[in-house]
Amino acid sequence: MPDLNRKLLVISLDSASSKDALSLLHMPAFASLVRRGTLVTGVSSVFISNTYPAHASIVTGLHPKGHGVIENLLYQPEREKPDWRWKSSFIRAKTLYGEAKRAGFTTCSILWPVTAGADITWNMPEIFKVRRGQSQLLTSLKSGGKAFQLGMLARHGKKLFPIGQPALDNFAAAAACDVLRRKKPGLTLLHLTELDVMQHMYGPGSPEAHEALDRHELRLERILSAVKDSGESDNTDIIILGDHACLPVSRAVDLSEEAKSFNGKLGFLQAGGCAFLKVHDMSNRELLKDAAMMVKRLLTDSGSGVGRLLSSDEMDAGGFSGEYVCGLEAADGVCFGKKERMGQHGYALNHPDYTTFYLAVGRGIAPGNRLSGGCITDICPLAADLLGLEPWETDGKRKIPINSGELRHGGVTDGADLYFAQL
Repeated sequence: MPDLNRKLLVISLDSASSKDALSLLHMPAFASLVRRGTLVTGVSSVFISNTYPAHASIVTGLHPKGHGVIENLLYQPEREKPDWRWKSSFIRAKTLYGEAKRAGFTTCSILWPVTAGADITWNMPEIFKVRRGQSQLLTSLKSGGKAFQLGMLARHGKKLFPIGQPALDNFAAAAACDVLRRKKPGLTLLHLTELDVMQHMYGPGSPEAHEALDRHELRLERILSAVKDSGESDNTDIIILGDHACLPVSRAVDLSEEAKSFNGKLGFLQAGGCAFLKVHDMSNRELLKDAAMMVKRLLTDSGSGVGRLLSSDEMDAGGFSGEYVCGLEAADGVCFGKKERMGQHGYALNHPDYTTFYLAVGRGIAPGNRLSGGCITDICPLAADLLGLEPWETDGKRKIPINSGELRHGGVTDGADLYFAQL
């Protein structure tokens, strides 16, 4: 049976790479937690390395083929702004938050991807309006806990202005602090996106990206203070993670322009570093032949922005086989899509400096330990073990050892308590 007095706080720093983790090591709150926990760097994301597939993998322990969230956006070529895969129903697998609630824990999600409509005790899903005339407030309220979201807006809504970042993360962090102090969930999932926004706009390693890391450090300090104020620091385990890295780009190529001559008979799902070709009538042999010729031309034209054809193994692991006839990866310094970017993700996983990290502080986790390698799918089994949940089948395996004899409430290990005591 799980110990329902235990608490787990999971903080996602969207687009934080292994390099970003090393930058965070120079900041007091993060560095102190590293001294009291285990840091894993050089961690592979999943393919495709975008936010929604990655966050679904973090809470299921599965690659996208297994959980079904293959990309951020839906394939909707008829729409200027396609819908995102916001709804929890897109995940066709067991989830950490679902299993935690089933075991008796209260759960909270603040702007965690793919949680719209999820069975979460206190749910503020990441969802935003993409149609004219839509109300952001009504869109959010219909997709999560109405009373919970209205309460957070009443107490902390002023932090949302001016609209955009860093205001959104300031609001999310304030809501998390409020929840930790007053509601004390068994599982809390918090998603912070400022670093991702700044890396898209200004590039990875830019001064603006470093400033976002500085603000993440301040948010972390406030969140840890909230855990201390809650009186639950002895019972609280913490996982801080990145979901994918980001690569510098200087040019965007819109492959939908290539599809225009086919009059809607085929189209591309453009996903940043990769794009996937869908042919609407697979029985049309002439159409398939013409599509193959187009792909061949893109691959041989040095100015097309296309780097290579994705392998069948990559297509299969990402869950694209069957629905899409092939996938293309962008050339170095190029991304696919309509927006110009200075940084982008969604690439294959074999690029240098394209790994992420996670840090775990908790009962039985060795202090000051450093590990490397593995995949973000390894985070879910770790989180499930920290909560004492019944295991389920995952692609990931827990990489961090847990010494069950070292329980903080038993007074054997300090875990994060020494840090909390300094606040």
